[in-house]
Parts: sequence; C-alpha cells; structure tokens
Amino acid sequence: MFIINNYFPQSDTFLDSALNRVAKILLEGHLKGCVVDRHSEGDDEVLDELVVTIQKLMKNNKTL
Repeated sequence: MFIINNYFPQSDTFLDSALNRVAKILLEGHLKGCVVDRHSEGDDEVLDELVVTIQKLMKNNKTL
C-alpha cells in the first residue's frame, strides 16, 4: 500500500471506504445467518461474542 499511496495519496481513503463497505456486508450476512441460528438454538453466548466483535471493529475503524 505504501507504493500506491506515494502515487495516489487519495487511494487510502478509497480503499478504506471500500473495506468498510465489505466489512458491513460481511457483518450483516453473519448476523442474519450464523448469529440468528445459534441464538435460536439457545446459544446466548453468541450475543456476547457479537458485542466483542463490534467493539473491536469500532476500535480499529473509527469510520465504520
């Protein structure tokens, strides 16, 4: 990414934006599939795992 940023400094912003969109899509799919399934099977621990995951995402990526 260093080489790309030397030639195209704005590419970091575009890349971050694209990665944020992908992360949101993946999280949505995971929520609607795996998390719902595990919770419906009585696995309440999945909610704690979800909270930890979202906290990590927010900590690592302020624009999410």
